[in-house]
Amino acid sequence: MSNDIANFYRRVRVDGHRLERLYPGWRVEAHVSLSDNISAVVFTEEKSLRRAAWFLNSRFDYCGSHIEFLSKLDTDDVLDTVAHAYKALYRTSLSKKPSRIASGEDISAMPEFLSLHLSLAWSARNIRNISVSSKAEITQKAADQPELIGQWRIAGITRLLDTRITAETLIILSPYDDKPLRSQLSFMIEDLLVHRFYDDDAEAAFYLIWRRSGLNDPPGLYLPDTGLVISDLEFPALIPAKILAWMLINPAHVQVIEHAQHFDPENFGLGRTSDMTNLAPKPEVLPEHKPTYQRADLISPAWAFLSQSDASNAKDQDATPAPDMAATKPAREAPSPSGFLSRLRRKI
Repeated sequence: MSNDIANFYRRVRVDGHRLERLYPGWRVEAHVSLSDNISAVVFTEEKSLRRAAWFLNSRFDYCGSHIEFLSKLDTDDVLDTVAHAYKALYRTSLSKKPSRIASGEDISAMPEFLSLHLSLAWSARNIRNISVSSKAEITQKAADQPELIGQWRIAGITRLLDTRITAETLIILSPYDDKPLRSQLSFMIEDLLVHRFYDDDAEAAFYLIWRRSGLNDPPGLYLPDTGLVISDLEFPALIPAKILAWMLINPAHVQVIEHAQHFDPENFGLGRTSDMTNLAPKPEVLPEHKPTYQRADLISPAWAFLSQSDASNAKDQDATPAPDMAATKPAREAPSPSGFLSRLRRKI
């Protein structure tokens, strides 16, 4: 992927006219070649750190700043340039054991904003099993009719929803069979803190998610093998796509997960194991961070994300459009609890 900005202004055409300048405060963050015929430019407004994207064809014509509304380019053609990568991540790193993606491009050079932009649109078309529940709904379901969700026990799921972040490594009890699991990976994507766990017996990954400004609040939970997202956050259906977007531009996650330490009873004493369900420690609250998004009429899950950026708030002007002024025109049967903790107590 190219970061050659020097030739950018000489080549780009907007409505047939050469681009001579951007509006004050905007700069080119990256020019990303998605294929021989398609590229994207990410802009940043220096004071507000707002971002916007332009999509360009092989002639460097401006084709739009909203992936769902492009001219001179087909949205599916744009998504085809990254579809193989998102599909591979969805089948491996997101839900099971990770694998390296074979790619001729340096995907890690893609800005996060563009990866999110593409991931939301791809996920809206390809991840069809997403369902969303609130914590209250799951808690009520567990009280009224204890049962399984896929291969996961509801009692274990509701326990996870009371997890609290601590200063130490995050260790929880698996909702599959109650064995302790250690967080393999944690990362920030936008305003979300995400922890990844993997259960070898269930052969499945799952995620706990907090908002950065709400680490004292109960987490959300994402179970990729069932498609269930349990969260009281805004736009919870976008969580899978955001995780995929982060994984795409952070290929080192494969090595981190492969080398992640498993739970070791000798390093985690009896008293602490017994107290895991109490989850009493609470973290220091980080400074308040207000999300930059606002609600919008949701045309699709992709639109929900894109409405958070100023790329969709376009206006027509006689001058060469700046990034925020670009016109966008609509045209199992689960096992019984393993008794792991009781065996662990006898061992210790």
